[in-house]
Amino acid sequence: MATSHTKKAPPGAPSTTALLTRYWISRDSLFGWLLLAMLVATTSVYLYSINEITDWQKIFFDAVGDRNAAALMPITLQGLLILAIFIPSSSFATYFQQWLQMEWRNWVTRDYMQRWLHSPAYHSMGQSSSLNRLSDNPDQRVAEDVSILVEKVVGLGIGLVKNLANIFIYGIKLWIISKVLVYYFFVGEPFTFRGLLIICTVLFVLFGSLIMEKLVKPMVGIDYQRQRHEADFRHSLFNIRDNAEQIAFYRGHQHEKRRALQHFSAIYRNWRELMRFSRRRTLTETVYMQAGNYYSYVFTLPSYFNNLISLGDVMQLNMACARLRSSLSWFVYNYEDLAIVRATLLRLREFEAQLSMPIESTFNYRPSTDGSLQLLDVQLNRPDGTPINHIDRLVIKKGQRCLLQGPSGGGKSTILRTLAQLWPYGSGTVRLPRQENMLFLPQKSYIAEGTLKDALIYPKLHTSLSDEEGAALLYRVGLSHYIHGLNTSADWSKQLSPGEQQRLAFARALFTRPDYLFLDEATSALDARAEWEMYTLVLDALPDVTLLSVAHHAALRSLHSMVVDLPSTHQDIDAYSASCQEA
Repeated sequence: MATSHTKKAPPGAPSTTALLTRYWISRDSLFGWLLLAMLVATTSVYLYSINEITDWQKIFFDAVGDRNAAALMPITLQGLLILAIFIPSSSFATYFQQWLQMEWRNWVTRDYMQRWLHSPAYHSMGQSSSLNRLSDNPDQRVAEDVSILVEKVVGLGIGLVKNLANIFIYGIKLWIISKVLVYYFFVGEPFTFRGLLIICTVLFVLFGSLIMEKLVKPMVGIDYQRQRHEADFRHSLFNIRDNAEQIAFYRGHQHEKRRALQHFSAIYRNWRELMRFSRRRTLTETVYMQAGNYYSYVFTLPSYFNNLISLGDVMQLNMACARLRSSLSWFVYNYEDLAIVRATLLRLREFEAQLSMPIESTFNYRPSTDGSLQLLDVQLNRPDGTPINHIDRLVIKKGQRCLLQGPSGGGKSTILRTLAQLWPYGSGTVRLPRQENMLFLPQKSYIAEGTLKDALIYPKLHTSLSDEEGAALLYRVGLSHYIHGLNTSADWSKQLSPGEQQRLAFARALFTRPDYLFLDEATSALDARAEWEMYTLVLDALPDVTLLSVAHHAALRSLHSMVVDLPSTHQDIDAYSASCQEA
């Protein structure tokens, strides 16, 4: 099956350089630069000790070749001294590298969380259908892709610095000690060519790098798709876990199994492709490494057998050649990690593009000078442009209680989303008072992690609500049997029934005491008596509140001063003028 592995960043995505340097040019990067300096310093000491080990090996093997047992003890002590430098420098280099990775990730994560959850970016990502594939699994971008990118970039960057230093060190070392080499190639006279070993090493590495790039370049696109398929599969399993009871009631386990396995089948097919290219990479890398382990002996052994160099010289030359080849082979050995980085950068650039171009609302939002809510010549559309309904004029004066009723799909909830500035699809003028005095209670109440008191005061983070006040609020909304759990952390969205969650939402309204309260079928899970109790409780506690309700029960009309009956979308919506009547 032919698959396209080419993937480009969308328009508006930042460059790779801009994405990688955002932290390093920020005001918060001073400590990161300090950690980087410490990392470079310990890495330099580590490289120095590695170089000393290479020189020590020549001395050691010369003593072994000369059978000089008396010289072995001081040489061994010298080696132990070098190890005393090598071991801690290697340990601290790893320590500072990990610290730097976490500092960088901490900054990027906080930056993304701020930008992602800054309204309306996170909401538009969930609602946009046209940009859906750019913003799929934003949680994975923040949690996994940032971690992968930072870890790989720091590791590869330090590895690159090490290898560049090694290229310089061992290139000079080979240039110096290879001057005594004499080359024999089975025919002709022996000859000398200073630097021939270096040139052949460079050509060997270039050839291997070109082969590797040619054979396994599609791994970038394959890894990009792998992360997406894994996230989709994880999401389907999370959905089963989160809605297990509803699925069981519907006997929908076969459907859910089929859908989850469809996602896993995509992982399976992707993995087969990855296996194919991994086989190529492994085969190429193995041949390259094995050939590299022995080709240098072709250049050094002839001189050794002709007594031009010692055994220690052979070992030193081959060690230096191996380290030079290994350093020049950074691209070959790290191709898989580089492919992962390129795929991760592409995903994060898509995420950045989505963050930088939130969906612009086509409504004309203006402040309301008299505290009223006004929709003037408002056209409500779906994301694809299909019209939902048209409101010629709807004015809810401050202190009024308005009830929206009508058939499903007529735009009742969409009106509330428009007033909350969460629905960008449509046109017209919307006049609003100050938003900080508003509270929206949706049909499905959201309960964040934490204690029941945290759920009561949500979305506030800190408050002076006492246990007695919290208990009183729970008692008033009929949740007195949960008073003992006020300071208990639990998954309250699972502990409370849908009706109890809606009661808790009304307790939030009593605590918040908003000037404007919007109820979007906020009592749909309650029986008629409990619904009446919640409405009267709020209206008695907040006599001056401006109320806009979406509900179907006719009994609630008497609790509102104005009722708006929206027509079906099948009617002539362009000629529709909101029919309002005083209750």
